[in-house]
Amino acid sequence: MTTGPEFYHLTEEQKAHFLKHGYIRLESCFSREKAAQWTNNLWTRLGMDPADKSTWTRERTNMPFHTAEDVRSFAPKAWAGICELLGGEDRIASSGNDHPADDHEKGVVAAKGNDRQLWTDGLIVNLGTPEGEGKRVDPKDLMGWHVDGDFFVHYLDSPEQGLLVIPLFSDIQPQGGATVICPDGIPKIAKFLYDHPAGVSPRYTPRVQNPTFQPDNLQFFNKTIQTCSEFAEAIGNTGDVYLLHPLMLHTHSNNSLRIPRIITNPPVSLKEPFNFDRENPAEYSLVERKTLQELGKESLKGWKITAGRDKLVPQRLKVQAKMKEEELRRLEELKKGAIKQPDSRQGITVYTSAPRFDMHPSNPSERPFNLSVIRLSPSNLLPKKKNLEAWRGNPPGGFTKMRLVYSKILVAIVAILVLEPALRWHRMRAQRPANGPLDTVFTSGCREPHVDLPRENATFVMLARNSDLDVAVHSIDSIEQRFNRWFHYPYVFLDNEPFDARFTEAVAKHASGPVEFGVIPESMWGYPEEDWFDRGAAEAAVARQGERGIQYGGLESYHHMCRFFSGFFYDHELLRKYKWYWRLEPDVDYVCDITYDPFVAMAQANKTYGWVLEIRELLNTAPSLFHQTSAYKQSANIESQGLWEAFAEPSWAPYPVRKLFLSHLAGYDAQGDGWNLCHYWSNFEIADLDWYRSQAYRDFFAMLDRAGGFYTERWGDAPVHTLAAALLLPPAAIHQFRDIGYRHDFFISCPLNAPGQQLPESPALSPGDWDAEAVDGVGCRCQCDSTTHDNLLPVRPRPVCKKSWERVIGLR
Repeated sequence: MTTGPEFYHLTEEQKAHFLKHGYIRLESCFSREKAAQWTNNLWTRLGMDPADKSTWTRERTNMPFHTAEDVRSFAPKAWAGICELLGGEDRIASSGNDHPADDHEKGVVAAKGNDRQLWTDGLIVNLGTPEGEGKRVDPKDLMGWHVDGDFFVHYLDSPEQGLLVIPLFSDIQPQGGATVICPDGIPKIAKFLYDHPAGVSPRYTPRVQNPTFQPDNLQFFNKTIQTCSEFAEAIGNTGDVYLLHPLMLHTHSNNSLRIPRIITNPPVSLKEPFNFDRENPAEYSLVERKTLQELGKESLKGWKITAGRDKLVPQRLKVQAKMKEEELRRLEELKKGAIKQPDSRQGITVYTSAPRFDMHPSNPSERPFNLSVIRLSPSNLLPKKKNLEAWRGNPPGGFTKMRLVYSKILVAIVAILVLEPALRWHRMRAQRPANGPLDTVFTSGCREPHVDLPRENATFVMLARNSDLDVAVHSIDSIEQRFNRWFHYPYVFLDNEPFDARFTEAVAKHASGPVEFGVIPESMWGYPEEDWFDRGAAEAAVARQGERGIQYGGLESYHHMCRFFSGFFYDHELLRKYKWYWRLEPDVDYVCDITYDPFVAMAQANKTYGWVLEIRELLNTAPSLFHQTSAYKQSANIESQGLWEAFAEPSWAPYPVRKLFLSHLAGYDAQGDGWNLCHYWSNFEIADLDWYRSQAYRDFFAMLDRAGGFYTERWGDAPVHTLAAALLLPPAAIHQFRDIGYRHDFFISCPLNAPGQQLPESPALSPGDWDAEAVDGVGCRCQCDSTTHDNLLPVRPRPVCKKSWERVIGLR
């Protein structure tokens, strides 16, 4: 077995690091001079000015390539590492054999020789954004998580993506837009592929769900990342190369420094699929060993794919083809002298201490490096000389007295700048109610269901499609078993297309109450038809959100759904007759018995809105929502009733800073105060429909609708409902169902069982082995491990959300 170039071999430490973490970093694989040759016309190709950030109109650019060089001469050390990780040079396919390319690119490859391993100047540039400058973003809040390979159907043994390779063409600091990787995501991805031998799309939708492999979103990856805890930034110096396992989850990160980050992502493919059942275990490559290790198996005897290895045409080819035309035009103009080469030396970054990088930068106890960054310009290279000796030895007359006056003024200014925000923060923070807790559980533990008591005028509401039949029935079975088999409330099912007979007949068999099926009219589902609405701009905004990887941002139907649930559902003809509704989603589980009637309890307690899960919104989905809501609050002269303070974060910054800077940032209002991003997750909500139908709520929604954020951004109905409640309701009108156990997607909220209140002898309640009782428990026969879903995340309120909620209702 050939192992590649003999001059370099991986150390045992590097091999162990790869088997433990799934990646290694090889230093100084190519020179800064070689990197400069490929980046010297970068700004001309981008059509931007390095000295003028206002021209940096794209956060990230995946550039097409113009030139190529054999990696064996460009970065021989990297090539040696690649060969050793994959089991030898003879297992690696030549460039261009599998990867899609346009005619120009194919010509470049052919000119270099089809037997070569080519790296190209298809640079990937991250310039950051004004909104993200200076901000640190948690890895779990990044929305571009993915596994590489947009041109083929993925299997566990796919040869098309043998290794993920990231060469660095610029020095990359922490928080400087580096690729963020997730080593503990590898076993989750490997297990998913192992369980789907028929193949999955590049975004990991199983073939059975997307048989034609239409472009889909990053939902699977972004959900999976919420179950992970190990992250690392691919930082380093120009010439370093990262070699990563092909199933490594990774994403671009926020470039808070706004120092251009430049990398490439050269593909490496194999001649044959990975072999996880070799007769001689010594012939397993390090990549194969890592995959088997994460699956907990020594071999995969008998495992094989069950469908064809389909090739796909990625959308990026069209984008890059147009981009290449523009680049070639600008390069030709540069050649003719029609434009000037931008001076890329402006704003030079100088390191005043040599950076040193840890092999495992995700280790929180060891920072990758400490360095000092100086931005140089001609005006600050040298200090101006002044005759200071005369001032030191013989100050002018009256100077001492003036200095005393100025000192007093300075102290007064500093005191004002400190005291003003402190007093303001104290005045605006959430206040405790004077008369004890405003919200408690309706019923603690179990009781015999009182099936003969009067009911409220209420219904379940589910938005579903015909294709959701199985998961819709799953939700019905769950709520019936845990609640509705005793109370028999009706169901209303809605979709923007008619339900077929198969759906209606199956659903009716599983529901114990009356069932109605309705079609959402076009006036409630789709783009606004009013003259003030620019549909073209909205469609372009939705497309851009998809390109940026904003969760669900590129799905037009998701925008329609959020707008429908924010402003129209309560007026649907099938719901007009009801006062209360309980939102029910497809594919949810209720994991505790609910032996009382929540609708009756809400009405008797004068509650308006009830919730189970409170989570934080992704800021990039709704950067201006809080600003719009706060401005409306001020213009409409709406006085807070005490709930607004649970979601607003008064700033500690002095007034000038708040007004001049913070007020222009995402998530802040015109006064420079922020939104803590907390919101009630509306996938479960029990609410008074008359409140949604009130003029106050209608006016609020009309304002948001005209602002356009349901399409120019991706405003969700959950934060809209929450901020509406914060504006219009007192804390006493809100109820947290701490006794209801609920799972949706990968999130679950499950209460502890109430001690001595499980009624073990009752035949009416759900059978089985329920969870242990606990001192502070309030649940009834809760079974948190009763769902069959993997990677569940117990949802505990974020400290800021929990603290604010408990303060406004008097539990703190």
